[in-house]
Parts: sequence; C-alpha cells; structure tokens
Amino acid sequence: MLSFKTAACLALIALLVMAVECRKSRGGREKEDEKRPAHDLTNPEELKELLASKVVHAEVMERPLGRNDKVFGDVSHSGVRVTLEDGSKHLIHKAGKGWERMSSTTVVTDARNMSPKWQPMKKPQERNFEGRVDVSDLIRAGGTGYHVLFNNCHRARRRMMNQKVDGSRSG
Repeated sequence: MLSFKTAACLALIALLVMAVECRKSRGGREKEDEKRPAHDLTNPEELKELLASKVVHAEVMERPLGRNDKVFGDVSHSGVRVTLEDGSKHLIHKAGKGWERMSSTTVVTDARNMSPKWQPMKKPQERNFEGRVDVSDLIRAGGTGYHVLFNNCHRARRRMMNQKVDGSRSG
C-alpha cells in the first residue's frame, strides 16, 4: 500500500503533467480551431430552443489532453454527449482557458463539431434521462468556474451524469 507522502507526490506529478500538456497544446490550437466549423446557432431564439430541448440519453466522452494520442485516466478532458428528443446529438463540457486563467464554464456544441479524438470512455458510462431533464439542466450541473481538483471537467461531467431527476440521483 502507498504511503500518504508517496500518493501525494504521485498526485502532484500527475497535476504537473496535465499543466505542461495544456500549455503545450495551446501552441497548436490555433490551426486546429481554424478547421472547426462555425457555431450553428445564429440567433437567441435558436439558443433558447436548444437549452429547452429534452435529453433522452447521455454518454460520457473523453479525449486526450493537448497533442497526446492516448487518454491517461484523469489526465484527459471529458464531457457528456447527449441525444435529444429530435435525435440530434450535442456535447456538453467544460471549456475555456482552464489552466491558463483557472476560469471555465460549461458549454454545449453540436456533436458534429467534435474532434475525432473524442471517444466513449473505455468503461462506458451511460444514462437514459427519458426526456426528464433538458440541456440547460445539464449545463447548470456542469457549472461555472474552475479548480484543478474540485471543479474540473471530470467533476462537471459526474455532476451532469448524476443530475437529479424526479427527486432521484443516479450513481
């Protein structure tokens, strides 16, 4: 069994690796962003409609940090891909500067805008919401702000997947 000191050192090393990868990825991000399609929604009414859309199914997705090709546990980025009642799919995840400014918010984007690096988790995590929550409920659960340990993308996606429905909580 690991001592507390050893476990703390390993956690610190993992955090440092994440910080370095995030900073390294910033340099190549501009080129990657140029390839991404423009946002689909162009007016407030479309946004209101999306936020009120009922979620029928949710699946946890993850992608490597930065230029990595592999996911290493929590040294990754995660979010929730939802299927709406109309069959469309969207990704809800923490986005923003993260490590740079320690600020982030939960956003939603059409799943067609997802990089191919986004994949379902190796140990699938899915939940059928059956239209009992809407997109705005999950965005609220993801929250605003960022803290490397207590309010990161992994914690946000756990809150989304554990969203209360009719007074119950999924585990």
